[in-house]
Amino acid sequence: PSPQSPSPLGGSAQGVGAGRPRLPPAMVAATVLYLIGVLLKLVSTVSGALGKQMMSLSTREGVRHARCLFCTGVFVNCIVVAGFDASSFAFAPQSVIAPLGGLGVCWNLLFAPLILGEAVTCLEVVGVAFVASGASTI
Repeated sequence: PSPQSPSPLGGSAQGVGAGRPRLPPAMVAATVLYLIGVLLKLVSTVSGALGKQMMSLSTREGVRHARCLFCTGVFVNCIVVAGFDASSFAFAPQSVIAPLGGLGVCWNLLFAPLILGEAVTCLEVVGVAFVASGASTI
């Protein structure tokens, strides 16, 4: 078949998206770097929330290995979070990464019932909604 003849599945024989303009490689690379930065920041906020949950759990009565749990939580919050945070800023600009810091509050709201068995109040949900909306408008 000629390059312009239709394929049996529809479209042309040139392949999917043959008529659309392609993005320049530099733009594709920049987009991938932004996504890596956002992913690293998400990992940072999740690990920060989990570290805080570990520290809180270590103070509960009857928790086994409380000291180890507390030290692990401190290590995660001081070292792991800082590493992911600094790495995220290396891949994407601050204007993209900084607003994602507010997600830590959202993760804490989600993890507290699961890890600590705490009840989430309506007021806390409203507060997290305000944080999320404020962070997204920056």
